[in-house]
Amino acid sequence: MAIAKAKKRMKVLKERDKERQEKLRAQLEDWFEKFDTNGDGVFQRDELRQLLIFLFPNNTAPAEETIDLLIIRATENETSSLKVRGNKDGAVSRNELLETVLRYRDHIGEQQYLNKFFDEYDTDKSGSFDASELLALLKACAPEGLEVDAGDADYVLELCDANNNGAIDRDELQPLIARWKVIAQERADELSEKSGLKMERNSTLSRFMSEKSQSAGNAEPASPKSTPKVSHEDSQKSNASATPKTGSPPKVKRTLSRQLSMAPGSLVKRASSVLLKLSMVRWRRRASSKRVAAAPPQPVAVG
Repeated sequence: MAIAKAKKRMKVLKERDKERQEKLRAQLEDWFEKFDTNGDGVFQRDELRQLLIFLFPNNTAPAEETIDLLIIRATENETSSLKVRGNKDGAVSRNELLETVLRYRDHIGEQQYLNKFFDEYDTDKSGSFDASELLALLKACAPEGLEVDAGDADYVLELCDANNNGAIDRDELQPLIARWKVIAQERADELSEKSGLKMERNSTLSRFMSEKSQSAGNAEPASPKSTPKVSHEDSQKSNASATPKTGSPPKVKRTLSRQLSMAPGSLVKRASSVLLKLSMVRWRRRASSKRVAAAPPQPVAVG
């Protein structure tokens, strides 16, 4: 239900955005007719400013720096292998005008969010952030679990205080947040990488110590009784009588013996004996089937 509701909501938002852009495209001709005062088919700086003021009357007039950025983005050329920076003294073409208006709309929305953010953390309402207010802001923007102290606030203040007044003004907030997010994320990635490596090393060490203690606990002491000596001839006879003529029984796998070495001594003996008996039975069955297959066919008596 939740997934279907989210998909439906996304579909509605996409449809609304599509309708909004179609209306804006329909207004292009009207914009050029009203604001392209010299009729050259492009929007110069002053013409673009008047258009944005007309489209967004509830906001303040766009700053010169904002106009510069919009024109630079509208006039830049980018290919798969080359990107040519735009010119702030250029003009916005018909093909780029709608995208420029949409960029300015997004800029306004972001600026409104930043203004709300600024007003929330500017506790003394001085219009700027001092070191203590900046520290609270950095903590709010930091990844979860990252420790932020006064040293971080002093560094960011020195880095982003463009006018050197010892505080962060409203127009300095946006680049400050962008830089701090990069710095904080890099620190978080380094800490998580070191923490993961340390955890991996600790788990490897504990596993090694566990295996070592188990093998030491399962080792059986040697029997104090002396083992009777067996002559070489007697051992050969016993081996010959125990080994079948058609070959030798299969050997127990080393990996299996390694696994059994971790079990108690009495269990190892019983398991080894059972496995040896099973392997002998299987070997004898295979040997018997081979002898039957190799035997010549018996003649059938005809009465």
